[in-house]
Amino acid sequence: MVQLPTSQHFKLHELGEGIFAAIHAPNGWAQSNAGIIDIGDRTLIYDTFISPLASRDLLAAAQTLTGRPTHLVINSHYHNDHTWGNLAVPKETDIISTGRTRDLIAARESKLDPSYQPTILKELGETQDRLENARNENERAHAKYFVVYYQAILNTISLLPSRVPNVIFRDEIEFTGTKRRARLIERGGHTASDAILYLPDDQVAFLSDLLFVKAHTYLEDGDPEELLQTMDFIKELGAEVLVGGHGNPGGMIDVDAIIDYIHEMNALVRHAIQDGASREHIASLPVPDKYLTWLFPNFYKENILFLYQRYSTQ
Repeated sequence: MVQLPTSQHFKLHELGEGIFAAIHAPNGWAQSNAGIIDIGDRTLIYDTFISPLASRDLLAAAQTLTGRPTHLVINSHYHNDHTWGNLAVPKETDIISTGRTRDLIAARESKLDPSYQPTILKELGETQDRLENARNENERAHAKYFVVYYQAILNTISLLPSRVPNVIFRDEIEFTGTKRRARLIERGGHTASDAILYLPDDQVAFLSDLLFVKAHTYLEDGDPEELLQTMDFIKELGAEVLVGGHGNPGGMIDVDAIIDYIHEMNALVRHAIQDGASREHIASLPVPDKYLTWLFPNFYKENILFLYQRYSTQ
């Protein structure tokens, strides 16, 4: 058995020979999941976390596991908890994404200004208060996650801007190594442009935030109808192991859970609109019982308000 490198920021899961999921550790500064893939003569990394400290550990782990430096880093989409780790990627290592993702990364970083740090400090203080006053384990876990998230941001923002991708692909590109193939496929739904890394010979897919495992997905930055189409596409791929952006490695049962979640949120909001509900009423709707233990409960309220705005103007 391979002796897996360790990090305070993530835990490595071996999914197959030369395939590793790096799963965010509760108190670490990864804040999302990533992947290390040995295709035989080259090493790929899928996503780089929010902190360059965590990303540096990821790059070191990849070299230890494969015996070579990383050949290529993939940015699945533009959100900072998956891309600020680009700061740790050596200049000689290419970073690939879709053109839309590259543009969104560049645009987001161009908007950062000195006022961002006081805003994060305020958010951190409010979240620490919520952690101290948490009424149950789920509230505690959620608040703890965001306390660490804001701490990681504060540690990183002075180092920005980070690197933007310097290699662009469109639709799909395939990497053929001496050990396996890897298909990088452009889809959408979570954001305007997301990228799936599919290993067809191993039946493993890295999905980033197209899949949240036992956590409320985030709809506000994307298109729920397109996300449902992408879920159908993922089901057609038929991979047995799916690595989402948050949560442990999962499978098709977790894709079905997200499909059900989106349909239920759509139905809940549409029925409320038909009944003449106000925005304030929508905001007060409780989380359905079946989702009470899911991580990111704040996304529930954001999701239904987003859907309310979307459907009330149609």
